[in-house]
Amino acid sequence: MADVEGHEHKLLYGEDGRHIYGGAVSPDGKYVLFTRSRTDGNEDTAVMGLMRLSDAATIGGESLALRKLHPQTKDGPVLSLGPGWEPHWTYARLGGER
Repeated sequence: MADVEGHEHKLLYGEDGRHIYGGAVSPDGKYVLFTRSRTDGNEDTAVMGLMRLSDAATIGGESLALRKLHPQTKDGPVLSLGPGWEPHWTYARLGGER
């Protein structure tokens, strides 16, 4: 994550053996949606994840090298949303609500 000028980078989520894409922040600024893939750019191995920004920075799994690089990380929960690519937030009414 970075500021609007591309500076002040900070880790939100990292995991050994996965490429992390996306990072769509919820409209209320409390959650982030992202994609985790075992193979770079491969939609077939991609799984969507959801986490609270208050749990950032989080590292999934043991990831010793990442934990050494980012010693202040947490082990916050990440909800797996199943297969998917480039998730995003939208406002939609469900079930014919008006």
